[in-house]
Amino acid sequence: YEANVSAVREALGEEAWEAAWTEGYAVTLEEAVELGRSVAGAHWWQSSLQQNSNESVEPLTRREQEVAALVTAGLANREIADELVLSVRTVEGHVSNLLAKLGFQSRSQIAAWGVRAGLLDSGARHF
Repeated sequence: YEANVSAVREALGEEAWEAAWTEGYAVTLEEAVELGRSVAGAHWWQSSLQQNSNESVEPLTRREQEVAALVTAGLANREIADELVLSVRTVEGHVSNLLAKLGFQSRSQIAAWGVRAGLLDSGARHF
């Protein structure tokens, strides 16, 4: 994190950095997620999954990888169901499987793992 902040700060210059930081700090979580979605475009998570090594997301099925990417992006079960054209109950089952397979107890743990596994690589640079 610190290395990334330093690199961006250096690239922008101090004045632009301060302005961008102030503007970004004022954004609500909902606004940030919506901005990320609009900039990243539809289905960015699919190309992200194709670019990542299967080793980083083993032992998950392809569908579980898709659900994990969308959880990592901050989508709720209803939104994931709409995106993948599934029922909410099916998504709930996939999330439960993810928790069990990865040994986690919360969606935030899935999201943190998803970031480390590179599930947002294609969309993250747009946030």
